[in-house]
Amino acid sequence: MLTARRRVMTMGAFFSFLLWIHLSSVVMCANKTTLYIGALLPIGEDSRWVVKHAEVGCRLAVEHVNNNASFLEGYNLELYTNSSDCDVGIASYQLYEMLSSHQRKFVALIAEGCAIVTLPIAKTTQHFDMLQFNFLSSSPSLYNRTVHPYYYPLLPPETTLNYGRVALLEQLDWKDAIIVIETEEVFNLVASHLVSLLIGRGYNYEVYSVSADVPSTIDTAVENIALSDRRIIIGLFYEKLGRHLVCQAFQSGVTSPNYVWFFTGWFDSGPYGEWFLKENATSCSTEEMNRAVNGHFKFDFSQSANDSSIRLPTGKTRQDVEDEYKRRTGNTTFEQYSAYGYDTVLSIALMLNKTINELKAQNRSAELDHFDYKNEKLRESFQSVLKGIEFNGMIGRIHFNSTADHSHERREATERIEINFHSRSSDFLVAIYNKGTNALTLNNVGKIPWIGGKIPVAKVAEIFDYSNEKVFYVIAALAALGIVFALSMLAFNVRFRHRKVVKLSSPFMNNVVAIGAVMVYASIIFDGFNGQFYPLGNWSFVSCYLRNSLLAIGFSLSFGSMFAKTWRVSKIIKEATAGRSRSLFLTDKVLLTVVGVFVAIDALLLSLWYGINPFESGTTTIKRSEDARFVRELCSSPDGGHWLYVLYAYKGLILVLGVYLAYDTRRVRVVSLNDSRYIAMSVYNTVISCIIVFALSFVPNPGLQYALESTAIIVAVASILGFVFLPKVYWLITGRDAAKMKTFGRVGTKKSSGVNDHTIARTTDLLALQGRERRQSTVIRLLVDNGNFPEEVLQRVKGTLGDDYDTIVPTSPPTSPTTDVAMIKENDVTSPTTAGATTMEECEVVYV
Repeated sequence: MLTARRRVMTMGAFFSFLLWIHLSSVVMCANKTTLYIGALLPIGEDSRWVVKHAEVGCRLAVEHVNNNASFLEGYNLELYTNSSDCDVGIASYQLYEMLSSHQRKFVALIAEGCAIVTLPIAKTTQHFDMLQFNFLSSSPSLYNRTVHPYYYPLLPPETTLNYGRVALLEQLDWKDAIIVIETEEVFNLVASHLVSLLIGRGYNYEVYSVSADVPSTIDTAVENIALSDRRIIIGLFYEKLGRHLVCQAFQSGVTSPNYVWFFTGWFDSGPYGEWFLKENATSCSTEEMNRAVNGHFKFDFSQSANDSSIRLPTGKTRQDVEDEYKRRTGNTTFEQYSAYGYDTVLSIALMLNKTINELKAQNRSAELDHFDYKNEKLRESFQSVLKGIEFNGMIGRIHFNSTADHSHERREATERIEINFHSRSSDFLVAIYNKGTNALTLNNVGKIPWIGGKIPVAKVAEIFDYSNEKVFYVIAALAALGIVFALSMLAFNVRFRHRKVVKLSSPFMNNVVAIGAVMVYASIIFDGFNGQFYPLGNWSFVSCYLRNSLLAIGFSLSFGSMFAKTWRVSKIIKEATAGRSRSLFLTDKVLLTVVGVFVAIDALLLSLWYGINPFESGTTTIKRSEDARFVRELCSSPDGGHWLYVLYAYKGLILVLGVYLAYDTRRVRVVSLNDSRYIAMSVYNTVISCIIVFALSFVPNPGLQYALESTAIIVAVASILGFVFLPKVYWLITGRDAAKMKTFGRVGTKKSSGVNDHTIARTTDLLALQGRERRQSTVIRLLVDNGNFPEEVLQRVKGTLGDDYDTIVPTSPPTSPTTDVAMIKENDVTSPTTAGATTMEECEVVYV
């Protein structure tokens, strides 16, 4: 009984002691002057960037300072926080409320997390002589003491992370990257710094800007990434835009393992595990988002110093702070920015603590007791004290100085960057970069579970593929045979130009056809030297110009000659059927002028093309693999396609006119060796071949395109040469030329059965007189005017022809009249006075 009474008395005395201690502390606090610290933090659910527990670190520091008797003698700290939600309007309103409050004056401000808010806040507070501290925003523009003289960041500038990014690129031998930037000042400055680092190392890069306000920029950027050969994507954006970018990337096929993303490590994971997995934030499912970025890297500043047993100015160790943080938040890990928040409050407390002592020594304590924003002298005291502050914090050794760029506001933490690898199955630290020593500590790089078991490539390799040389050899051999064939026909035409069978078909124009064929065949060979089958060199550029020029001009010579001859036949037919009595002379000189016009147009168009859009080297993809793109370096002309289409249109117009003329003369039939039908067939064949070649020009594989186009051209030109020359060769070999050409014959016409109103021309050997046009005109006029050749007419013919009479006018009767393409207009009046004879009244001979 006595024992129980003693226990009750002991417990009562203990609780009375505790109550006394509490009341004493309350009285003591009541006797202290409260110094207020304002804080604008992005801790609301609607923030662009949410830092859930940063405020906890700040409040822990306030409690530890207030509970330490060596701090702030006679004063007490109080933290006044608001959520700015990364919104300039909200933050500005809250700052106004804080500054206009009569109940409390803030000796310092902690603000903000987002650079778009921090910048205007920093410009505002300096008008009130208020010091602004920051441990969340890292925009490089804030680190200029000249522009922001009262701004003190503990977090290093965001550009510091670039050194870690470049170090990892170098370690993994990734020398190509794509940079995607959200159009905010902070990211533009970071990207500019990153580009300078990449250039300094000789790395290649692409930069794409995106905006949350213009969704189309996201689509455009992802499309360009998908078309690019580069596979490493460095993202500089806030997480909200990042989610839409990742979703669009999945929908465009920009996914792992082919692509590797670099993200900033300060994105908020939230309750959904990862920042990019927020529900209903995009049109993509969780699975799709995971597939897009599975196996990415995160870069952030080191969370805390390595030695957790080091004691802080508050008397706590780093481990004590971490343990208390975990108990309050229920988290198993210590949030990085809580450590920065703790050290920020601790920095302000140390500044105030040293200032209090100085003010007491100077009898100026009233200035702090009745703090006023416009007390410039007190603000100078704060800044002077900060220069000498140096202490061990949660993030390492901290000290402040007055350098223009804040480069040493924080020593240890500034130099340490953590690089983490994240996949579906793991998230772990792989390396730490120390900026001070420029060293990358590879903790677990070798343990990265690369998908497919191999490190992804930074850029799809370009492999020059010249594996189809055999195709070129075959095509070049066929083209060479074509050249031999064309030259053979040219030699034949020159050698036998005085033979009637050759002379009847305008041998000079046929020579032009053969020369054009040689040029077209040569263009095929030069086409193979433009980088398709051999590496591109100086000679290749010459071959590119020769290829186009030879093909265009060769076409004009060959097809232009046939076109001119067909036009001559058509013109003669129209003159004859129109009943005109005058003679129409269309000599080879006239036809050559037509061909010359075509060539002149070619020369003009080609000169403009080469002068405005000359040829340059470029690559064309032949085939692809997962990590390689097989290409050929070809000479190409930027915007040269426009000139090519002009040439196509011009040549197409000639082809259309040629088809019309061939169709117009389709019913012409000649008794002897006239070649107008073969010319028409050549025209049809050329048109069909050109259509085939034009269609084949859209084949994506250059080697296959070259083979098919060249084959079509070779066959087309060979058929033209065959139609024009081979019948003459056959007639000469078989002797039909002598049999059919040894008689002069009488001039006359007869009705052609089954050929409408057209006539079959039966004339003398007119072509034998072509070289002597004046004599020719006289003789033929006599023949036409006098019909059956009375004696006096023959005497006049003999006088005109002289020594050529016996050669041209044999004494034997005609066996088979001969002709070229001369048409004779008849009045359809024939007199069958003599069996087998044909007479003619008033006929006009029109010869060519």
